[in-house]
Amino acid sequence: MDQPALTPAELQQAFALFNATSVQLTQQFETLQQQVSHLSEELAASNQALQQQLVEKDALARRVSSLLAALPAGVLELDAEGVITAANWAAEQWFGPNLPSQRWLDVAVKHLRPTLSPEEWELLDGLGQHRARLAIQTTAGANGEGQILLITDLTGHYLLQQQLEQHKKLAAMGEMAAGLAHQLRTPLATALLYVSHLGNPQLPDAQRQKFTEKTTARLHDLEGLIADMLLFVRGSNHEQEAFDAGPVLQDALATVLPHAQARQCQLDSPAALPPIPLTGSRTALQGAVINLLENAVSFAQHAVTLEVRLLNGWLYLHISDDGPGIPPEQQSRVFEPFFTTRNEGTGLGLAIVKRVAEDHGGAVSLHSTPNQGCRFEVVLPLRA
Repeated sequence: MDQPALTPAELQQAFALFNATSVQLTQQFETLQQQVSHLSEELAASNQALQQQLVEKDALARRVSSLLAALPAGVLELDAEGVITAANWAAEQWFGPNLPSQRWLDVAVKHLRPTLSPEEWELLDGLGQHRARLAIQTTAGANGEGQILLITDLTGHYLLQQQLEQHKKLAAMGEMAAGLAHQLRTPLATALLYVSHLGNPQLPDAQRQKFTEKTTARLHDLEGLIADMLLFVRGSNHEQEAFDAGPVLQDALATVLPHAQARQCQLDSPAALPPIPLTGSRTALQGAVINLLENAVSFAQHAVTLEVRLLNGWLYLHISDDGPGIPPEQQSRVFEPFFTTRNEGTGLGLAIVKRVAEDHGGAVSLHSTPNQGCRFEVVLPLRA
């Protein structure tokens, strides 16, 4: 059945609606085109910025790679499983090529040997011989995953240290030789002078006897000086034995007593000594104690005191005097070889005491205040 025809008014209304809809669609399409164009521009700018970032990151990566390759230190990157993921040139020179994909533990076992320092390792060559000394520091990788190893060659540092120690020893030997020559010159020159008088045939017998005794005394001085020098140089080359230090201290006191009596110096010591078990050289220890006692008696005004304490597995010997004390500027040098403030001293006595104490696993120290005397403390480990 045919539909009724539209009236002119309805047709006009329909055309108006169509025109309005067309305009609206056209406007929306234009708006959409503008949005698409804006988004396209933003996308292009974003792509350009991203491309620039990629270029910059690539350049940075190349610079970092160049820096790592030029570093004298080795750098290794490990993943969470301990597998090497990257290595620079220095690391490959020490551990070989093609390090990435190898387990670091396998590489370390093959090329490194531990030292007494937990962060230092000895680098071995293919025959297992020493090649270098390395320090290895570990830091966490990116985001806390894996590790970065920084490996530094310490070989040159240790060589310089050895050379420095060698120079110090040579300087000490030169100083010691100079000191010894100076100490030998005086008694030797005096002995030669006395001997020259003995060559005079007209010398009275009394004078001849006097010069003979003085020559003999100077030669004994030379013999004592050489004995002290040998004791100092030989150091720990003493026969080691287990012994009770009590009788050793008593013998040392008895040896020094005549010197103390001659100077009217009171020598105070414990009335009885407990067992003092030590390991070392009985003779060397007795000589060291005699040196300290003789030194104290020489400077004391009225009295010298020997104190003995056993505490926590250690022997503490205190030898004190009431003399003038030692000036602060000299206290750091009293244990140096040939340092002395006395004209008749050799400067070896306290150096020998220090050597003997250290050879027995102990130490000696000085406590002194000017005008209040001196106290030397010797600390030695007791025999277990």
